[in-house]
Amino acid sequence: MSNPSLHPSESLAVAGDAASTDRESRATRRKRETRAKLLEAALALMADKGMEGVTINEITEAADVGFGSFYNHFESKEAIYAALTEWVFEAFADRLDRLVRHLEDPAEVIAVCTRHTLLRARREPVWGRFLLREGFSTLA
Repeated sequence: MSNPSLHPSESLAVAGDAASTDRESRATRRKRETRAKLLEAALALMADKGMEGVTINEITEAADVGFGSFYNHFESKEAIYAALTEWVFEAFADRLDRLVRHLEDPAEVIAVCTRHTLLRARREPVWGRFLLREGFSTLA
């Protein structure tokens, strides 16, 4: 089950080329898929409630995985939060850097970044809510 709020090019799942995906074992694939489900569920829940308002049980229920599976991938709620903030802030910042690297006018850089951010938040509302909530949080 894939979360429609995630853009395929910026998925939380561990990326790999098609050849390596074909060669990965069933267990490795299932582990990667379970981790992605946990991250997607945590993103949706934390976008609405913040990290403090979400329990590990809620994350595993939303991801439709067993409670113990959480600890196969993350040592704590803070660890999954760190993975999410890294993805949302670092990966997105890298994307913006690639979009504007050829631009020299600072005003154009700001305009392109703002436009891209707003369009993505509109296209991916869960991502946008997480960005707004956590962008102003002391935890991020």
